[in-house]
Amino acid sequence: MLLANQVIPQRQGPHCSLLNSSAIQPKRLDQLCGQLIKKGCANLFDWNNTIKAYTITHKPHEGLLVYTKHILSNGLTLRPNAFTFLFLLRGCNLDEVRAIHAHVFKFGLQGHQLLESSLINFYANAGLADDAWSVFDGVAEKDLVHFTSMLNGFARNGRLDESLVLFREMLSLDFCPDSVAIVALLRLVAQFGAHHLGRALHSWAIKAQMMENLFVTTSILDTYAKCGDLEDACQVFGEMRVKDLSAWNALIAALAVHGRGEEAIQLFQRMVKEGEKPDQATLVSLLSACSHGGIVQKGETYFRGLLKGDFGFMPNVKHYGCMIDLLGRAGRLEDACELVETMLVDADEIVYATLLSAACTHGNVHIAEFAASRLLKMGANNAAYQVSLSNMYAAKGRWEKVSEIRSRMRDGRLKKMVGWSSIRINHQVHKFAMGEGLHPRSKEIHAMVEEMMATLKMSGYVPNTSVVLLDLDDKGKEQDLSRHSEKIAVAFGLISTSKSHAIKIMKNLRICIDCHTAMKFISLVYGRRIVIRDNKRFHHFEEGRCSCKDYW
Repeated sequence: MLLANQVIPQRQGPHCSLLNSSAIQPKRLDQLCGQLIKKGCANLFDWNNTIKAYTITHKPHEGLLVYTKHILSNGLTLRPNAFTFLFLLRGCNLDEVRAIHAHVFKFGLQGHQLLESSLINFYANAGLADDAWSVFDGVAEKDLVHFTSMLNGFARNGRLDESLVLFREMLSLDFCPDSVAIVALLRLVAQFGAHHLGRALHSWAIKAQMMENLFVTTSILDTYAKCGDLEDACQVFGEMRVKDLSAWNALIAALAVHGRGEEAIQLFQRMVKEGEKPDQATLVSLLSACSHGGIVQKGETYFRGLLKGDFGFMPNVKHYGCMIDLLGRAGRLEDACELVETMLVDADEIVYATLLSAACTHGNVHIAEFAASRLLKMGANNAAYQVSLSNMYAAKGRWEKVSEIRSRMRDGRLKKMVGWSSIRINHQVHKFAMGEGLHPRSKEIHAMVEEMMATLKMSGYVPNTSVVLLDLDDKGKEQDLSRHSEKIAVAFGLISTSKSHAIKIMKNLRICIDCHTAMKFISLVYGRRIVIRDNKRFHHFEEGRCSCKDYW
């Protein structure tokens, strides 16, 4: 059996220099392969490089044929080695990789470090974290490469708890995770909004002297921002002795999603003044900041600059999407529609989805139907688009259209996404759906919801029943509103945390206007700071006001 870091000596054949070339043409490669076959070559190095060359030229299945016809057919005289399988793994589908994995065992090569790590990475990338773990668990002598591959695998599959357990095990064995592993873990922490874990990783990075690594520090900045702590993100940025474009972009994007549009513009101006040249990602974040902040005039100015080539590149589809969003939020739907029709690049699904969302928000049936028809032509038959259109029709009382859409969704087996809100209390995530009744403290929670809604009404809150698109009386509509997941989550936060503790909620859908109003009242009446991260942006509620200034 090969040791994990053993180098396999190989003898070069007459065609190795040509086969090692990444610029080799597929036709020439086929000719060279034919020459090897004709001469009856029994040199594994040449055959391995043939497989590698086929992989480079995006013909991995030809490489598989080389393996089955010309390596296996030679029996033990041409025994495959670890590099044979490393090359074969590139570009193969799941079934083929499983077969290759079996052959790795057949030829006793499961102890090779790079081969094991490649299998872990493949299974993890395919969303099969358990299969990746099976390979990892079978490694007799694990090293840093194995741990890093598995840590990245858990991170890519959203397995936060397993990632943390593995991270602690690495540290207990005196393995120091590299920057790639730390960044993968930080991204996972950001995805879950686990602020305390972000702080812990930040502290570890300081102790491990990783704070000079811009890749790590920028990820810490981004993690704080996505966990709702913009102040810590700004502090990390301020403490960076050297800032690259990625760091500037990360903070501009953070300011944008937190509704601090003017600050994002000021930061952009400072960046340019300090000699950093913006790239396409910079302008996407800048236009997004203008969109979320309702800064229409400046957004138009920046976009005109893009069209004139002032930044050294022309607008791409993401820039157009941001500009359509900016115009749509401002109610300038005709201008947004005209921009879609005059785009210099092909519109994608996001462009028409953005236009549809804006049209539904402002109740423009004509433009909503136009955007929906374009989405249908593109084959983008997403349930969310149908639901948006249905809700707009329902708000206008066009129930025949609502029925038509619901029938179409049933025929197409499209299901509306279930809304949920989550809150982290004492490092444990509590997830609530609408009308949640399965939580161990559900009675206390619903009692708090009733008390909360009654208190808000006495303080001037009036339920916005127009958002309830069901055939119910006013009392029924109010009850429906009180069952929204974010209200349940905030009620749980009120009974589970002290007054000094900010209530942080994650929501998978856009917050509705009634819940938004209710959160402002809750922050004022209960004297609590509430942070909600929905699928569009952050809302910071404090003393009866929201950071979005009611523009979202």
